[in-house]
Amino acid sequence: MSLQNLSVNGCDGTNVNTGWKGGVIRLLETYVGRQLQWNVCMLHADELPLRHLILEMDGCTKGSYSYSGAIGLLLKDCEKTPVVKFDQIDCTLQPLDLKDIRKRSTDQQYLYRICLAITDGSCSSSVTDNGLSKLSHARWLTTANRLLRLYIGTPSSSQNLIILVKYVMLVYAPMWFEIKRNRIARMVPNISGK
Repeated sequence: MSLQNLSVNGCDGTNVNTGWKGGVIRLLETYVGRQLQWNVCMLHADELPLRHLILEMDGCTKGSYSYSGAIGLLLKDCEKTPVVKFDQIDCTLQPLDLKDIRKRSTDQQYLYRICLAITDGSCSSSVTDNGLSKLSHARWLTTANRLLRLYIGTPSSSQNLIILVKYVMLVYAPMWFEIKRNRIARMVPNISGK
């Protein structure tokens, strides 16, 4: 395989790939002797700020499937708590029709439904009865879902939980669905400018 015709390199947005000096793309550019177009996954650009906000608000992780902070420790079993009265938080999700919703993974469907429930200020059992995926630091979508589920099951949410939930509702979830709706690379400047 020749790299002489390579013009675009696609990858996730972790520093090991995108580092300006020693990242894989930069090293590949040095190897081929010219600049390449960087097609960095926008979902990672959406996930990394959530990850860093969680670390700032709640502390570090403890292994691959748990956290060490007060909020993170509750995420593992958050679906076992009953839904309580919670404050409504607006979310600017693009409307999806039923056909589009069914095309999404179970985790994406859950995120969409629970965001709508929190926007409405009430949550039916049809949202909470559909199982949450297990917590994993490799899957930030499940962490976002669990943060929202924890919020609707916590009688008096801490300020840090409210900050995390508002971030998911106002930034993470709308951007997630915008990226999924516009999956082609030419849309990246339009999506990232929102």
